[in-house]
Amino acid sequence: MSSPLHLPDLPTAGYQTPLQRELTDAIMFLIRGMERDRLLLLETVIHGRDLWRKRFKSAFRAIKADDEIADAVFGYLLLLVGPEDAHAQKARLELLGATQATTSWDKRINTRLRLARDHKSLEMDILRESLKPRKVYSH
Repeated sequence: MSSPLHLPDLPTAGYQTPLQRELTDAIMFLIRGMERDRLLLLETVIHGRDLWRKRFKSAFRAIKADDEIADAVFGYLLLLVGPEDAHAQKARLELLGATQATTSWDKRINTRLRLARDHKSLEMDILRESLKPRKVYSH
């Protein structure tokens, strides 16, 4: 039996100056917020490291965030997403939300059957996509 995934410590900017302390606190606050909003976390990872770096540095410009810290935080976000494809996780999460919204007021059996077919269709699409060969780009 494999051991459960253990995440490393949160990325920090160190504590040598008050500015670094503020950056570290801001990073912790940001990561905790993204842990609570799975859809935002998945969207961020899907959009990629370059856009993340640009937005992160812009948001934390006042406390002098740099590429190294932005990349460390993005790496941590990748660990939070896990090994499964972020696109597949997002699709499942969106379908789950739509299913819950629909079944909260529509109790018909036909609706539940249609949603089950949609779920099965989504899973088949995800499986089909996972079997396609992917290009690997190195930096």
